[in-house]
Amino acid sequence: MRLRLTAAACLLAAAAHTAWAQPAPPTNLGQFRANGATPIAEGGLLVSECVVLQATLPVAGTLQIELKPTSVPFDGTDLKQSASVAAGIASIVLSANSPGAQYHWRARMLDDAGIPSTWADFGTNSDPAIDFEYLNLGPPSAPSIGRPQQVLPDGVTVLPPGTTTSETSVILRATVFTWTGTGSVSVLAEIQPVGTDFTGIATHQSPFVSSGSVATINVGLTTGAYHWRVQSTDSVTTSLGWISFGGNAEDVA
Repeated sequence: MRLRLTAAACLLAAAAHTAWAQPAPPTNLGQFRANGATPIAEGGLLVSECVVLQATLPVAGTLQIELKPTSVPFDGTDLKQSASVAAGIASIVLSANSPGAQYHWRARMLDDAGIPSTWADFGTNSDPAIDFEYLNLGPPSAPSIGRPQQVLPDGVTVLPPGTTTSETSVILRATVFTWTGTGSVSVLAEIQPVGTDFTGIATHQSPFVSSGSVATINVGLTTGAYHWRVQSTDSVTTSLGWISFGGNAEDVA
């Protein structure tokens, strides 16, 4: 009888160990601006260097984050870890120090015994899709601009660089920001035929929109190939430098 009790106790201990050996992964993953309150949408723009990554832990422990450029696959290295917290919300403040870089991230937890959970990916997109992109606003007071696009007059169909269209107009658009996140901003565009150098003088300007909004310019077209670039202005300060569309050579459309 004593032997059977000992065996039963061992089985119970093994079952208990199996139950607590690996905690459940964190839930409610979120990404926020530096204030920890303003959410960054999935695939959205981060307009300050600091990002707050957050998750809910099912039991007491620590949160671990793996943050990498989307060009770098997850490999379980260079992990950032929070302080130990009770079950509930844990967060980590990280620096996205490469302007223009696009990031993806995932999270797991370590329980108080140091046992890791499985990984949980942020968002509903498929890895390595963009979770957020870091846009450097530059020095205080300078407005900034991100993600210039060219689209058809329907406002939906995006035209990649080098696209041929039979439409007689096209919409140029970009997201614009002020340093403070308040006030109005406009997009300045310089459009030139391919083969004509840029002059540094804007040929078109959008209406003013609130910081963080998309500004648009309707451009009439005649037959030919064009290249274009943009910058932003808040009517007082012009952003530093032009942003060329497409990333291709300026001697092609």
